[in-house]
Amino acid sequence: MSITVEVVVSDAQKSFWKEHAEENPKYDHLSDLVRTAVAEQIARDTGDDNVPDDIENMFLDIQTEFEDLQSKLAIANGALEDIQHTQVDEQTLEDVLETYSGMIRRDIKDMTPNEERAGNEGQDGE
Repeated sequence: MSITVEVVVSDAQKSFWKEHAEENPKYDHLSDLVRTAVAEQIARDTGDDNVPDDIENMFLDIQTEFEDLQSKLAIANGALEDIQHTQVDEQTLEDVLETYSGMIRRDIKDMTPNEERAGNEGQDGE
């Protein structure tokens, strides 16, 4: 048995939703869009997103690697900012750049799947 639930929205909002539902083959009609949106939001809120554990773990690994890379970039940027305020010779600047760029390149290379690495060997000058 179905019941009707009323939702109060502006005419413009309803038109926007209706247009989206009509243009997207994923939805049969406006009601289908609303039901789908509510169900997906509840799934997100309850953590029941139907994402397989291995995919979720892969995402968490990627997120961790990305955060590590962001941290290293922040350290490198800090070192470069420190150099801006100090008189350094060209060799010192090159050494600092090489140290941090090498560290970041290695991390990115470590994040790349083995199959992609095999296809890209020699392209980055290493």
